[in-house]
Amino acid sequence: MLSKLKTTKFIVLSILFLDVLSIWLFIPLLPDLVNYFHVSIFLISLAIWVYAFFSFIFNPILGQLSDKIWRKKVLILCVIWSFFSNLIMTLSSTYLFFMVWRVINWITWWNISVISSILSDISANKKERATNLWFMWALFWIWFVVGPALSIFLLQFWIKVPFYFMVWFSFVEIFLIYFLLEETNRDLSTRKLVYNPFVSIRKFLKIENTRYFIVSMFFLLLASGMYQGMLPVYLVDKFKVSINFAGIFMSIMWLIILLNQAILFKKFWLKYFSVKKLFFILNIWALILFFILSFIYNINIFIWLFLILIMFYWVIRPIYQTELVENVDKTQHWEILWVTSSMQSLVMFLWPLIAGYLMEKSIDIFFASTLFVFVSILLLMKLKDYLIIKK
Repeated sequence: MLSKLKTTKFIVLSILFLDVLSIWLFIPLLPDLVNYFHVSIFLISLAIWVYAFFSFIFNPILGQLSDKIWRKKVLILCVIWSFFSNLIMTLSSTYLFFMVWRVINWITWWNISVISSILSDISANKKERATNLWFMWALFWIWFVVGPALSIFLLQFWIKVPFYFMVWFSFVEIFLIYFLLEETNRDLSTRKLVYNPFVSIRKFLKIENTRYFIVSMFFLLLASGMYQGMLPVYLVDKFKVSINFAGIFMSIMWLIILLNQAILFKKFWLKYFSVKKLFFILNIWALILFFILSFIYNINIFIWLFLILIMFYWVIRPIYQTELVENVDKTQHWEILWVTSSMQSLVMFLWPLIAGYLMEKSIDIFFASTLFVFVSILLLMKLKDYLIIKK
């Protein structure tokens, strides 16, 4: 039984690995697609914005379907859909044709709610669930570092070469799911499908045990989104560094995040601290470091403090997911996991507007992030059980 669970985990994470690889092959293509289709940067950027929109709309539907008609069936349908859309995109020669199939691909690409549910199904306890969810998100950080480099290498041959690789990745995923993956959902849901993505969010916001976690996580994601997207611009504007320096610094940042997620999460954070302790340790240190960073004008001091910040900050997401799952019924695991993913989608729409406005008004984005983290701490203090911190 144990070997079967390990095999299932390996297959599911392999599928996610290929999915993430596909998106990080695609993103570096955007500048070249501007020239290929002879359109503006704004029109090409829509390919990313629709990603956030469709992940928000269709992620909960896919999660519900996996509860009703088995997770394996939903997962393989998603991958088959992506296979054909990637295949057709290799033949597209006009922007409109490309965008239509890009939209179709994004509808089913965000099958992470199904993958999260499978990992939750095969987790024996809270700590194992935290580890599985951590490893799932760690795969994203790997390709933040490696994916763009691979895409740039493939672009040397032709702009369509990365799309051919995406086709083959989808084919491998179909093989893994159809022939090797076993069904993990043992209790099919009889509930009707809910098509309104705000229904699940509203439902869990009404429950005290989940309300404060969800809103707290939203503000923390917003705080991180502010510096993730605007950091290169921020460094150039405030410290007058070169664009190349900002780019190298971003790569170092993602590499440290990867090492933190891949090694320290299990061997340090979960080993020496309880989940309840981590909530306050991470939030309070993030508050302090964000505040100090907003007043630093020496680039060397800023770099060291910032690297310390991300060591704390990027442990937050799997910790929140783990605790939210523990506070709901087993049949609602997929739904609460989707809610956490939807927070990320909403933040993807909000942070560029907020950060852009603040920088235009010469307001430090790290100071704004300090305020967001402060709100998060106030919300966590509403949870009485978390004010008594025990091992």
